Amino acid sequence: VLRGPVSASPDIAKNVHFKRKRMHKYHNQNLKGGSMLKKNTILKCNDCGFVTEVVAECNCENCEITCCGKPMAVLEEKTADSKGEKHVPFPMDNGKGGMKVVVGENMAHPMLPEHYIVWIEVQNGPYVNRKYLKPGEEPSAEFYVALKKGMIVREYCNIHGLWKYEVK
Repeated sequence: VLRGPVSASPDIAKNVHFKRKRMHKYHNQNLKGGSMLKKNTILKCNDCGFVTEVVAECNCENCEITCCGKPMAVLEEKTADSKGEKHVPFPMDNGKGGMKVVVGENMAHPMLPEHYIVWIEVQNGPYVNRKYLKPGEEPSAEFYVALKKGMIVREYCNIHGLWKYEVK
Protein backbone atom coordinates (compact mmCIF):
# COMPACT_ATOMS: atom_id res chain seq x y z
CA VAL A 1 0.00 0.00 0.00
CA LEU A 2 1.33 3.40 -0.93
CA ARG A 3 0.48 6.83 0.33
CA GLY A 4 0.87 9.33 -2.40
CA PRO A 5 1.52 11.68 -3.81
CA VAL A 6 4.04 12.84 -1.21
CA SER A 7 5.29 15.46 -3.62
CA ALA A 8 3.68 15.96 -7.04
CA SER A 9 0.41 16.95 -8.59
CA PRO A 10 -2.49 14.49 -8.18
CA ASP A 11 -2.70 14.22 -12.00
CA ILE A 12 0.58 12.32 -11.98
CA ALA A 13 -0.84 9.65 -9.63
CA LYS A 14 -2.84 8.08 -12.47
CA ASN A 15 0.45 6.97 -14.09
CA VAL A 16 1.56 4.87 -11.11
CA HIS A 17 1.15 1.14 -11.58
CA PHE A 18 1.72 -1.84 -9.33
CA LYS A 19 2.89 -4.99 -11.08
CA ARG A 20 3.82 -8.52 -10.14
CA LYS A 21 6.40 -9.78 -12.58
CA ARG A 22 9.89 -11.16 -12.83
CA MET A 23 12.31 -8.76 -11.17
CA HIS A 24 15.04 -7.30 -13.30
CA LYS A 25 18.46 -5.80 -12.64
CA TYR A 26 17.23 -2.19 -12.21
CA HIS A 27 14.66 -3.22 -9.60
CA ASN A 28 17.16 -5.27 -7.59
CA GLN A 29 19.60 -2.36 -7.43
CA ASN A 30 16.93 -0.03 -6.08
CA LEU A 31 15.67 -2.36 -3.36
CA LYS A 32 18.49 -3.14 -0.95
CA GLY A 33 18.51 -6.72 0.22
CA GLY A 34 16.19 -7.95 -2.51
CA SER A 35 12.58 -7.32 -3.21
CA MET A 36 10.70 -6.18 -0.10
CA LEU A 37 9.35 -2.67 0.14
CA LYS A 38 9.63 -1.49 3.74
CA LYS A 39 7.24 0.87 5.50
CA ASN A 40 8.17 4.59 5.15
CA THR A 41 10.24 3.95 1.98
CA ILE A 42 10.10 6.95 -0.34
CA LEU A 43 10.03 6.30 -4.11
CA LYS A 44 10.45 8.78 -6.98
CA CYS A 45 9.76 8.65 -10.70
CA ASN A 46 12.87 9.85 -12.49
CA ASP A 47 10.80 10.96 -15.51
CA CYS A 48 7.93 13.07 -14.09
CA GLY A 49 9.14 13.68 -10.51
CA PHE A 50 6.17 11.98 -8.79
CA VAL A 51 7.08 11.00 -5.19
CA THR A 52 5.19 8.51 -3.03
CA GLU A 53 5.60 6.61 0.23
CA VAL A 54 5.09 2.97 1.22
CA VAL A 55 2.70 2.77 4.19
CA ALA A 56 2.44 -1.04 4.44
CA GLU A 57 5.32 -3.43 3.82
CA CYS A 58 5.25 -5.67 0.77
CA ASN A 59 6.85 -9.06 1.38
CA CYS A 60 6.37 -10.57 -2.06
CA GLU A 61 9.41 -11.43 -4.15
CA ASN A 62 8.12 -9.96 -7.41
CA CYS A 63 6.87 -6.52 -6.44
CA GLU A 64 7.48 -3.60 -8.76
CA ILE A 65 6.08 -0.09 -8.59
CA THR A 66 6.18 1.84 -11.84
CA CYS A 67 5.38 5.32 -13.03
CA CYS A 68 5.54 6.55 -16.63
CA GLY A 69 6.07 2.91 -17.64
CA LYS A 70 9.34 2.56 -15.71
CA PRO A 71 10.28 1.29 -12.22
CA MET A 72 10.29 4.00 -9.56
CA ALA A 73 13.60 4.64 -7.79
CA VAL A 74 13.90 4.06 -4.04
CA LEU A 75 15.33 7.23 -2.46
CA GLU A 76 18.27 6.55 -0.16
CA GLU A 77 18.32 8.44 3.14
CA LYS A 78 21.43 10.62 3.08
CA THR A 79 22.94 11.45 6.45
CA ALA A 80 25.82 13.86 5.84
CA ASP A 81 26.29 16.83 3.57
CA SER A 82 28.57 16.12 0.65
CA LYS A 83 28.42 19.76 -0.53
CA GLY A 84 28.62 23.12 1.19
CA GLU A 85 24.83 23.41 1.36
CA LYS A 86 23.08 22.11 4.46
CA HIS A 87 20.38 19.45 4.18
CA VAL A 88 20.57 17.37 7.35
CA PRO A 89 17.55 17.98 9.62
CA PHE A 90 18.64 19.00 13.10
CA PRO A 91 16.21 18.48 16.03
CA MET A 92 16.41 20.41 19.31
CA ASP A 93 14.29 20.68 22.44
CA ASN A 94 11.97 23.68 22.09
CA GLY A 95 11.59 24.20 25.86
CA LYS A 96 7.83 23.59 25.70
CA GLY A 97 7.80 19.79 25.91
CA GLY A 98 8.26 19.36 22.17
CA MET A 99 10.94 19.84 19.56
CA LYS A 100 11.93 22.15 16.77
CA VAL A 101 13.61 20.78 13.65
CA VAL A 102 15.69 23.05 11.44
CA VAL A 103 17.20 22.04 8.11
CA GLY A 104 20.86 22.99 8.22
CA GLU A 105 22.29 23.35 11.72
CA ASN A 106 24.56 26.31 10.92
CA MET A 107 23.18 27.55 7.60
CA ALA A 108 19.47 27.54 6.70
CA HIS A 109 18.45 25.69 3.55
CA PRO A 110 17.14 27.94 0.74
CA MET A 111 13.36 28.11 0.34
CA LEU A 112 13.05 29.30 -3.25
CA PRO A 113 10.36 28.14 -5.71
CA GLU A 114 12.98 26.19 -7.66
CA HIS A 115 14.79 24.74 -4.59
CA TYR A 116 13.10 24.13 -1.24
CA ILE A 117 12.32 21.68 1.56
CA VAL A 118 9.01 19.98 0.72
CA TRP A 119 8.47 18.39 4.15
CA ILE A 120 10.03 17.61 7.52
CA GLU A 121 8.98 14.59 9.56
CA VAL A 122 9.62 12.91 12.90
CA GLN A 123 9.34 9.13 13.26
CA ASN A 124 8.69 8.18 16.87
CA GLY A 125 8.31 4.39 16.93
CA PRO A 126 4.97 3.63 15.26
CA TYR A 127 4.04 7.34 15.01
CA VAL A 128 4.96 9.69 12.17
CA ASN A 129 4.47 13.47 12.33
CA ARG A 130 5.03 15.47 9.14
CA LYS A 131 4.85 19.16 8.24
CA TYR A 132 4.68 20.26 4.61
CA LEU A 133 6.49 23.48 3.72
CA LYS A 134 6.22 25.99 0.88
CA PRO A 135 8.79 28.23 -0.80
CA GLY A 136 9.31 31.40 1.22
CA GLU A 137 8.69 29.72 4.60
CA GLU A 138 11.42 29.00 7.11
CA PRO A 139 13.05 25.54 6.68
CA SER A 140 11.91 24.44 10.13
CA ALA A 141 9.01 22.75 11.92
CA GLU A 142 7.74 22.45 15.49
CA PHE A 143 6.41 19.12 16.74
CA TYR A 144 4.49 18.43 19.95
CA VAL A 145 6.51 15.35 20.83
CA ALA A 146 9.45 15.31 23.22
CA LEU A 147 12.88 14.70 21.71
CA LYS A 148 14.21 11.28 22.70
CA LYS A 149 16.84 8.73 21.76
CA GLY A 150 16.04 6.55 18.74
CA MET A 151 13.78 9.03 16.94
CA ILE A 152 14.31 9.43 13.21
CA VAL A 153 14.01 12.91 11.70
CA ARG A 154 13.80 13.18 7.91
CA GLU A 155 13.34 15.91 5.34
CA TYR A 156 12.76 15.91 1.60
CA CYS A 157 14.42 18.51 -0.65
CA ASN A 158 12.86 18.87 -4.10
CA ILE A 159 16.35 18.92 -5.69
CA HIS A 160 18.63 16.87 -3.42
CA GLY A 161 16.24 14.21 -2.15
CA LEU A 162 15.80 12.53 1.21
CA TRP A 163 17.90 13.34 4.31
CA LYS A 164 17.87 11.71 7.75
CA TYR A 165 19.08 12.34 11.29
CA GLU A 166 18.86 9.71 14.04
CA VAL A 167 18.66 11.02 17.61
CA LYS A 168 21.44 9.40 19.66
